[in-house]
Amino acid sequence: MRSILVLTKNVLVEQRLQEQLQRLNYEVYCSADFLNQLLMGIEVDPIFDIHQTIILSETVANQEIQQILDTLLKQDRVVLRKFGGDPTDKEKEQLRSLGIHDYLIDGDSLDQLREQLAEKLAKFENNQPRTVLIHQMPGKKDLKDLRIKFSKMEKKTLQRLIEAQGESVSRQDMCTALWDDEPNNSHLSQLSLLIKRVKHKLELEGFEDEAIETIWGYGYRLSPKVAQKIKNSEMKNLVELPKVAVEEC
Repeated sequence: MRSILVLTKNVLVEQRLQEQLQRLNYEVYCSADFLNQLLMGIEVDPIFDIHQTIILSETVANQEIQQILDTLLKQDRVVLRKFGGDPTDKEKEQLRSLGIHDYLIDGDSLDQLREQLAEKLAKFENNQPRTVLIHQMPGKKDLKDLRIKFSKMEKKTLQRLIEAQGESVSRQDMCTALWDDEPNNSHLSQLSLLIKRVKHKLELEGFEDEAIETIWGYGYRLSPKVAQKIKNSEMKNLVELPKVAVEEC
């Protein structure tokens, strides 16, 4: 599932687009904070890096886009500009001069938006960063022999689940552990993405499909089997571990 970040001056403006994208099964996060962090040149929350596609709202000026575009394109993300209506030839030329991949038109129907995204994102699939798969060395079945590359926030997510020793952790507790804050729509959206990415990385290492279980209406739980393996391995560091083969594809 592709994750989309909408950078905007006003998240309320993006409600319709966000709902449409979610109906099309995209993970969507709208943020004015990320935009401000980028414009101010300060360190951006690590969760920023998990988004593969960025949509720049019509509330963001071209001059501001110029200021942040180098950062947005560093990881070969797909960057799209949103317009309130059909852009003029001059506006299209400005997009090309800025280095923006393409544009979306706000107000289109769900069917039109689906086809727009399918067409525009397909152009850049072959330009996406290569996926790094980390495999267990032959004959090494113990978790302590693995080196799984987690981001800072992914590692914090897994550590909180490990601390629960197989018990369920509420979304409120997860938000407190990750952001020292109460749950809100922004945190819950980011938490869902983090859980999916941690789960995917565990699955790449051969752990069961339900390494992290979703407790509907409550929170998450590390499966008892995975929790026991971690406990038995006495693993203290999930990132700085030896004996690993890395394959790029």
